[in-house]
Amino acid sequence: MIPTRDKDILKHLRANARKPMVDIAKDTGIPVSTIFEKLKRNDQKVIKKFTTILDFPKLGYNIRKKILINTLEPERLINFLSDHENINSIYKADNGFNLILDCIFKQMDAFYDFKSQLQTQPYKDIKILDITEEVKREEFMN
Repeated sequence: MIPTRDKDILKHLRANARKPMVDIAKDTGIPVSTIFEKLKRNDQKVIKKFTTILDFPKLGYNIRKKILINTLEPERLINFLSDHENINSIYKADNGFNLILDCIFKQMDAFYDFKSQLQTQPYKDIKILDITEEVKREEFMN
């Protein structure tokens, strides 16, 4: 279990990972040195990396798809997909589909090209979901 003080630090970082430690210390009452040491040690390895959440449509990537795949060769498919420029995330799953892809495209032509490439890979079933609007993302513990 994560101590309350650590949760308070994480909440601030989830809201703004660039927030100065001095400001986090003021808001939480935790000394800056303690915050610094906790982040440096990251004992429980709960922070995987500091990253930026992009607004894809503002970058010209207006087409977003979630693709669910049932394959007998998930590792082979993961190897094929891992370096593909349109793949944002790959998740292993269960309950009918063992891979979930988060894909982003600038144009439908790029999606159709990707779909053609995907059809050369071994899978039993595939379901493509169009993401029409992002309602909430990366807000847990924020």
